[in-house]
Amino acid sequence: AMTVWCLPPARSFGAAHKYGWQRVMESVPNNAFDRCGPLRQYTLGTRAASFGVKALELSALGAATGGVFHGLTKGLIGLHRRNDADFEPSVPVPDLKTSMLGMGAYLGLSCNLRYQLIGGADRWMTERLTTLASALTATGLGRLANNHFGDQTRLFALGLPIHATAVRSSPTAAVKKSKTKTVTKKVKKKKSKKTSQTAMA
Repeated sequence: AMTVWCLPPARSFGAAHKYGWQRVMESVPNNAFDRCGPLRQYTLGTRAASFGVKALELSALGAATGGVFHGLTKGLIGLHRRNDADFEPSVPVPDLKTSMLGMGAYLGLSCNLRYQLIGGADRWMTERLTTLASALTATGLGRLANNHFGDQTRLFALGLPIHATAVRSSPTAAVKKSKTKTVTKKVKKKKSKKTSQTAMA
């Protein structure tokens, strides 16, 4: 909810501000590719400031989110270990520093960059494509690709293995392990029979 609150635009034309930084923040566009209007004129400086402001907001939100989720994960693991002392999670849990810095970098850099690019792509498509249906289809495909790429960058930022769950839960790996165990048992039995025959001779 906080991430959604940081991203949508807020228009307040002619509002009275007590401090100078409030007027500066009002002059910054919500997106670096935001369109100028009759009451809003953006420069390269304000567009660059938009990227920086969003990066700071989302980085702070990501660091707080990483800390909260780290605490929740540790608490749930502790509750599970009360019933099963030998329980170990299938995916390693990052420490507090990695969780906060990773989520801060993920939201402030990766998500912010992709958000700015999607805003620019939406503006370009609505201005250049001939029909609204083609623009919506193109931007929908772009957002699907963005979600897939974003999840991979989140795992990378947190230091988590991307294919860990697939490898550990795959049935082929379990079959291979069982086969190796049976083969070693058969070899041991054959060796014991040979040694008994030599002793009888």
